[in-house]
Amino acid sequence: MGTFAEIREASKYVDGRWDLLTVGTGRFVVRQVIADQEPYLVGEVDELDDRVGDEEEAEALVARVTRRFVDYLRLLQPRDGEDVEPIDVQVEVEVGDDDDEEDHDDDDEAETAPEAVVVVDGPGGGPAELAAALRIPDDPSQLSFLLAGIVQVDPETRQELLEASSAEARLRQLDSLLDRELELLRKRLAPFQPDRRELQTSQN
Repeated sequence: MGTFAEIREASKYVDGRWDLLTVGTGRFVVRQVIADQEPYLVGEVDELDDRVGDEEEAEALVARVTRRFVDYLRLLQPRDGEDVEPIDVQVEVEVGDDDDEEDHDDDDEAETAPEAVVVVDGPGGGPAELAAALRIPDDPSQLSFLLAGIVQVDPETRQELLEASSAEARLRQLDSLLDRELELLRKRLAPFQPDRRELQTSQN
């Protein structure tokens, strides 16, 4: 299972290496790998559509997972005394406008428009403050793939999310993952700060 990707930005280094910014646009299943073509592996693939699953359950999961995701981002922000980089997420998703689709069936540009999902640098604040800084899609498939790319999980788990049979199944797995991650983040220990007065007393 893999992801189709479009290159949106590219910059070349003097030594020949490249930095690429890509956006995932769909999934595929590898049917055959052709290993004897240089310089890259070549595969025969079938495009794979993503079904929603149970629509009512998917809607309920969208609401719950979105709330947990905002809490997750807030807890990932550095606390006082923590010497880590603040979270800065920039993700592009395609969002449709139903009104535009009805009025402009033949206008591809009117059907979808890119939208950036951004978590600003700096202290997190509460869920309401973070929610104001976010534009999170409410489409089950878009939300599930977006979170699967952002939530910090091991590669095997991320692959399982990618291979989920429906958006509902993917959101259900994300709901469980976020529940576990939130519990761990809430219990993390603050950096140890020795009391200087006690140090001075012990030295005397």
